[in-house]
Amino acid sequence: MAGMKPNDYAKYAKETLDLIERVNANHMVVAALVATVTFAAGFTLPGGYNSDGPNKGMAVLKVKPAFMVFIVFDTIAMLLSTFALFIIFWSNFIRNDRQAKLETLTLVTLFCTISAIVAMVIAFVTGTYVVLSDSPGLAIPLCILGCSFFPLCVFLVRTIFKWESARK
Repeated sequence: MAGMKPNDYAKYAKETLDLIERVNANHMVVAALVATVTFAAGFTLPGGYNSDGPNKGMAVLKVKPAFMVFIVFDTIAMLLSTFALFIIFWSNFIRNDRQAKLETLTLVTLFCTISAIVAMVIAFVTGTYVVLSDSPGLAIPLCILGCSFFPLCVFLVRTIFKWESARK
C-alpha cells in the first residue's frame, strides 16, 4: 500500500469493506443454518424419548457414551453458530474504525462458523453411530465416511491457500 494515491487507498478501503460485508453475509446464512439444524437435532434426539415409566420424557439412549458425545457436540455447534450470528448482528452498529474492527470480528465469526460446522459433523457421526451401534456392519462404514469430511476439508483449504500463494 506504500506509494498509493489517496484516491486509490479510498477505493481499496471501500472494496475491502464491501468484501468483508459480503463474507459476513455468507457467515450469517451458514451460521443460521447450523443453528437451526443443531437446535432441531437437540430436540429430535437419536433414539427418541421414553414414552412411559419412571424415565418418561427422557432420552432412550442417554446412557450410551456416543449419545453423550452427540449431545455435547450438538450443543457446541448450536452455541458457536449462535455466537457468530450475535457477533454479525452487533457488528452492524460499529461506526468508529469500522474496517479494522470488522476484519477482526470477521476472523472470529469465521472461527466460530467453521468450528460449529466441525462440531455439527461430529454430532452427526456420533448420532448416527449411537442409533446404528447394534449394526456394526453399517455403523462403522458410515462413521468412516462421515470422518472423511475432515481430511477433505484440510485438502480443500490447503489447495485454496496454494492457489492464493501462486497468485502473488
